[in-house]
Amino acid sequence: MGKHKRFINKKYLPFVWTTLLAITLLRLFEITFIILHHSFDILFFIAELVGWLRDILAAFTFLFIYYFFWVHLKKLSQWLANALAYLVLFIYTSASFLIVKYFTYQLIPLDISLFHYSMEEVLFTIQTSSISIFSNSLLLLSVLFFLLVFSFFSRRISYKKQFTAKLYQFMFIAVSLYIPSLIFTSSFGDYFKNKTSFFLSRTIQYQLGFDSFCMDCKEVYESSDFHNMYADKKFVDENYPLLHQVKRTDSLAYYFKEFDSTPNLVILIVEGLNDDFIHEYKGAMFMPYLNQLKDKSLYWSNCLTLGERSFSVVPTLLAGLPYGKIGFTLEEKVPLHFSLASILKDNGYYTSFYEGQGAWFHNKSVFFKHNDLDLIFDKDSFSNKYSKVIVKENNFFWGYNDKDLFHQSLEVIDSLQRSPRLDIYFTGTMHTPFRIAEETNYSKRLEQLKSSRNKKFVTSKTEFLKTLLFFDDALQEFMEAHKKMSDYENTVFVITGDHPMTELPRANQLKKYHVPLLIYSPKLKRHQEFTNVVSHHDFHETMLSFLASYKNHIPSVSTSLGSHLFKGKNQKIALMNDNREIIDFYADGYFLSGKVLYEVKDNFELSKISRFRDRKKKKQLNKELNIFKQFSLSTVEENKIISKESYLQALQHQMVFNNHIDSLKTAEEYHDLIQKMHIPKRDLVLDIGLQIIEGDSLNKSIVYQIKNEQDSMLLWENMGIQNKGKLTQYHLNIPYFPEEDSLFFSCYIWNTKQEEVEFKDVEIFLRARRKK
Repeated sequence: MGKHKRFINKKYLPFVWTTLLAITLLRLFEITFIILHHSFDILFFIAELVGWLRDILAAFTFLFIYYFFWVHLKKLSQWLANALAYLVLFIYTSASFLIVKYFTYQLIPLDISLFHYSMEEVLFTIQTSSISIFSNSLLLLSVLFFLLVFSFFSRRISYKKQFTAKLYQFMFIAVSLYIPSLIFTSSFGDYFKNKTSFFLSRTIQYQLGFDSFCMDCKEVYESSDFHNMYADKKFVDENYPLLHQVKRTDSLAYYFKEFDSTPNLVILIVEGLNDDFIHEYKGAMFMPYLNQLKDKSLYWSNCLTLGERSFSVVPTLLAGLPYGKIGFTLEEKVPLHFSLASILKDNGYYTSFYEGQGAWFHNKSVFFKHNDLDLIFDKDSFSNKYSKVIVKENNFFWGYNDKDLFHQSLEVIDSLQRSPRLDIYFTGTMHTPFRIAEETNYSKRLEQLKSSRNKKFVTSKTEFLKTLLFFDDALQEFMEAHKKMSDYENTVFVITGDHPMTELPRANQLKKYHVPLLIYSPKLKRHQEFTNVVSHHDFHETMLSFLASYKNHIPSVSTSLGSHLFKGKNQKIALMNDNREIIDFYADGYFLSGKVLYEVKDNFELSKISRFRDRKKKKQLNKELNIFKQFSLSTVEENKIISKESYLQALQHQMVFNNHIDSLKTAEEYHDLIQKMHIPKRDLVLDIGLQIIEGDSLNKSIVYQIKNEQDSMLLWENMGIQNKGKLTQYHLNIPYFPEEDSLFFSCYIWNTKQEEVEFKDVEIFLRARRKK
């Protein structure tokens, strides 16, 4: 026993047993939560059991390494050594409990996606979830208390030296087995993984800069490399790689009767709408109305959204825009761009956005303000007659259900009496917290859809499936209400999903982007299903070309990454996952996901290609993906989507003032950004941005004002400045005053305390809209 003596310390054993118990309890909770939220499956149970065995090996590895630190710390203080050990264990247990809860809700391990949400968005997600904060906090505290009690009593056990010697021998064997066990991870999938270890390892990679956004991009590519990927486009500016000429071929017109006047456009972005839902799904029809509507529509059955979450759909569908690093709308600076919304606004459309929740989420309201929407209507604008959806335990105001969203919006539209219109909707019922009205009615209907084939699935997914039935009814009511409107015959409806519902199973890595795309109108001459692979990027140009027949001022240039919905081949579709990684890439029947190459079959089924079979194709797709990543990032972060000159020409705006100042230092009370100048009698648009690098923002603001020839103030606005290090950016629509003969504009920094302050990247861009 002499050779083991220096490794034996009985006082360390209570910590060993408590750690192993904690690891075991966490796995038991994970298995229990999965069965409660989903269902029991023998394969998942085996994977979890094997995962628990590897957790034990990992725990012994940690205990073996930590033991040497514990021994040295014990020499200073026994109490400190134990306190630190249990503090680490309790922190790990608490974090693991939360991470396990996240996994068991969606069966996706928590990843670096957490770091791409603001604290406001994280709190919003927690508050609106169906998870009980109180009961889970109580459960966690009970677990920690149980571990503490267990540790206390385990110190009273007397251990023989032979037992402790054997234990430390086993610990050494466990350490030697742990690293080889890591190679089996991919064989068992996410169930097998230790979710906390996975999150910690991904966090370390992210914090060290190895977050795989472009960690494999070893080359710096030229614009020509990017242009070669899209050889069918006529690019016009090397400095603005996305800008290209467009031949406005209207392929949609073939399917429509002639409209009496410029058509209205209604775009419905449906939260969580998977293409599978509008067919028979798991042996039942959960969306019968939408299923029938697709058969009366132009329906693209192989459409891909460009992001795994909601952040991508608005900028890609409405403008075909690149993603930047974390999603276009989530970037700190909004680069100059135009979209379907801003173009139609300049063509006399009344443009509006309706959402039953907060339009601030994912910065949708910021995007729409930059695209000059006339109305942004969200949960804070609803009439009191509609019932709020309150997450009761948290007493959090989530918003309104989709039936109320549609009813309220139609009341607003009726009061506007404006035509033509662009109405954009973002629904919310098919999203956590999955609250619906008439709960009893939909529970009964769901019960009627159960069969021996799907009973297990429907029972475990009841909370989510009821929202499919509810939204389908809401959509039917919405369409029936439109039929009673005078301009119904003159309206085009577009329906798509933002992404498939994450709470329901998706067949593979590509299916998690598979959403339907429908275009319906009473003016359709024929309906048709299109099976060519398209993406949300392709909608923008298709619709603009269609509307060009009715409006004469649709730009002849584009910055869209897409083409049109009738395109057959040469599709390059890069997809951004929940972690804001671009590692999924579709290209003409092939799909590269991370390091694995697949052949794409019907309905996006995947067949894995041997890595020895098609190395050339994999190398080609890797290169194209890296080229896309580079230009998706640089065009957004360097404001290289479109030049100001091309923007003005495309929208037929008139330049009024333009200036860029690299650095500006001032202590004046009033520092002119635009000196008093005569302006045209047209609506103005002002883009202004700057950033403090020295000094603070207190008592400092940006002011613009408009005066008449008599120097009387007609309009004045004072805007705050962000703190040091944060970007200040404003996009302002300024109306003109038709009764005035002459108008004068000025803009300045107002520094009331006359404190010295230094700004960088001061950008001022003032323009007048085209004459109508």
